[in-house]
Amino acid sequence: MMNGRGWIAHPCKLTVVPMVGWKRALTWERTGLPWVPTSPHVPHAQSPLFQVATGMLGETGVVSVGIGYTLPFQTVAAPGVNAHALAATLNGFAIPGVHFRPLSYQPFYGALKGEFIQGVEIYFTDPARAPLTAINYYALEGLRKAAGIDVFAQTAKSDPTRISMFDKVNGTDGPRKDFQAGKSAAEIVSSWKADEDAFRRERAHYLLY
Repeated sequence: MMNGRGWIAHPCKLTVVPMVGWKRALTWERTGLPWVPTSPHVPHAQSPLFQVATGMLGETGVVSVGIGYTLPFQTVAAPGVNAHALAATLNGFAIPGVHFRPLSYQPFYGALKGEFIQGVEIYFTDPARAPLTAINYYALEGLRKAAGIDVFAQTAKSDPTRISMFDKVNGTDGPRKDFQAGKSAAEIVSSWKADEDAFRRERAHYLLY
């Protein structure tokens, strides 16, 4: 698609080898193949789901997403959070395919090492329906509503370069600026719809499966 749409100045010589026995609706577990960790923080077959759901949030450095604990990318926690209040707030958003359970822990390394923090553990009840990227913004709103935490203000004080990294991982600074201007996660996520639909139509020509 990048070659075909002229998104790169010098198209690459590319050969795509189709896979056998794979369908787009399959989760990794349903392939029957063993999971091989790609890093210590991607230990099991659901790890990529969690990585998308909290990876942007983890770039801020002021929220623990489980890196440095036994649940990499599977949590949202910080000092000053009431775990039950945050879980209730996030579950109250009724995000499809995901559930949040209160927990507390002390990271062994990384962000907030050694601090006693509270937050939530993420459970995917229906991965096919869960809006993975959107969870980052619902988590930001949940922290703001349930604990009064302004994640980006704290990041600006501790390490402003991390805000730039958040934007890079996001692909744009627009949603972050909208959130800081007071827009809700639901408003931000709905603003993606037109572009998302256009991309899905455009990519249809290139899909092999």
